[in-house]
Amino acid sequence: MAGRIGCADTKDLDRPVWTSLTQGLSNIAQGTSGALRILPDYGQFAASADLTPENLAALGRLTASGEIWLLERKPLPPVPGATVVSQGEYLQMILSDPMRPEEDRSVTMLGDADAEEMRRLAELTNPGPFYPRSHQL
Repeated sequence: MAGRIGCADTKDLDRPVWTSLTQGLSNIAQGTSGALRILPDYGQFAASADLTPENLAALGRLTASGEIWLLERKPLPPVPGATVVSQGEYLQMILSDPMRPEEDRSVTMLGDADAEEMRRLAELTNPGPFYPRSHQL
């Protein structure tokens, strides 16, 4: 699809966390073939392969390594071993026609040496939790 970056099909967006953890972020995912979470140093997102009782139980076991966040298109049934702390809705936006820059701008790549400064900026702007390795995403 023209203009779509990093997404083979819009169905990948129906389960964004599962898609990410089994594709581009698979190198920083932990769990089983039935349920995965991003490594805790990066964040808290997790997902199950599907809604079978076995995979929901595997998802619940991932809470043993800390709080997990679930982001699904449809409400999930109860996850064994997990307690819902809060829930809400999210808005998913898709850029279908990327703008092209009118001028060439220099880009400075940031890395581990910039991590502390990135963390301070994140804390000032309060976009949400920023973990020790979030800057590597």
